[in-house]
Amino acid sequence: MTDKLNDYRSGTTPLPAKYKLWPLYGAGLESLGKDGQPIQVPAPSYGPDELLIRHDACGLCFSDTKVIAQGQNHPRVFRDMQKEPVVLGHEVSMTILGVGKNLADRYKVGDRLTLETDIVIKGKTYAYGYWYQGGLSQYSVIGPEIYNSDLGNNLIKVRPIKATPRSP
Repeated sequence: MTDKLNDYRSGTTPLPAKYKLWPLYGAGLESLGKDGQPIQVPAPSYGPDELLIRHDACGLCFSDTKVIAQGQNHPRVFRDMQKEPVVLGHEVSMTILGVGKNLADRYKVGDRLTLETDIVIKGKTYAYGYWYQGGLSQYSVIGPEIYNSDLGNNLIKVRPIKATPRSP
C-alpha cells in the first residue's frame, strides 16, 4: 500500500481550507447544489465534545429520494430548506480526523465509523442527513447529541480491514 493511501486511511492527511458539499434547497434535483454543482465551504472546526469526521462513502436510499421529491413537505424535514438546506446521506462510512479533548478516552484519529441514523433527542426523532449534515459532504462535525442520544451512542465503530495477500 502506498504512503499516500496509508495516510488517507489513518486520517492524518491535512484538512483542506475548503471542502465540497451538496445542499438541497427544496424539492427536485434542480434544487441540489448551486447551478448543478456542489458548493465549497470553509473547513469545519470542532470543540472539546465533538469529533471531526471525513465521509468516506455514502449510499443514497429511497428515503433520500423522497426528500428530493418532497423537499420541504417531507415529514422529517423540520426547517426552512431555503434558509437552512438539507445535506442528505445517512448511509455513510466515516473516518475520525479530529477528537475533542473530552472524547480522547473513547475515540482516536483514524477510527472508522458508521451510525444508527435515527437520532432521538427528548423523544423527538431527528436523522443524520436530514437534520444533521449527511454524507453528501466531505467533512462534518459530530456532537454529543449523536453519541449521547436518548437511545445511547448512535456511532458504531467498524473494524479496520486487514489486507490479505492474494494467491497467484
